[in-house]
Order: sequence, then C-alpha cells, then structure tokens
Amino acid sequence: MSAVEMNTYADSSSANGDFSGYIIPTSVKNVESMFNGCSLITLPPRMPQNITSMKFIFDSCTKLTTAPAIPNGVTNMSHAFSGCTALKTYVGSTAANGNFTDYVLPNNI
Repeated sequence: MSAVEMNTYADSSSANGDFSGYIIPTSVKNVESMFNGCSLITLPPRMPQNITSMKFIFDSCTKLTTAPAIPNGVTNMSHAFSGCTALKTYVGSTAANGNFTDYVLPNNI
C-alpha cells in the first residue's frame, strides 16, 4: 500500500485521516518521507523525542491541518511541510488561523 492510499492504521477505529493516535516506535530516528504525498492525513502522529530527521515527512500532504510538535533533536526538516495547503495550526496551539509565531523549532535547525 502506498502512502497515497493510506487512510487508517492497525488498531484505529477511524479512517478520517486522524493519525494522532499512531505510535511511532521510540527506536525510530529518521522519519524522512514517512507520509510524503499522503492525500488523506489531517492530524499527525506524535513525534518521539529521539527523532533527528523529518525531511519531506509531510511533503504534499494537502489535507494536513495540524503540524506536530518538533522534537528537540531534529536537525533536518527540509521540505517537511511543502505543499501542505490546509495547514492552519500546530499541536499545542489554540489558534486555528495559520498563526505560527509561537511554533517552536529546535535550535539545531
């Protein structure tokens, strides 16, 4: 199954693009291109703190509305949100108007 066809995951009762309950194993350090081109994801999974690269992770995810919290160890986010035309808010924000002024990026980026 390609990422473009993915709309749910094992143990999920929802097929509406909500991946906020999806668990990325803590042993994973590189999530490059993980959801690249997925046209159904709306809410991202929580990112484990040990992730170092998020390059292209949500590239062209046109229904993604919420950006995840970025782990402190991330050093590469190149094109992480390119083409995310529905992006309006981020995890931890109460605003849904596209205001990312308080969105925190690690110092290493």
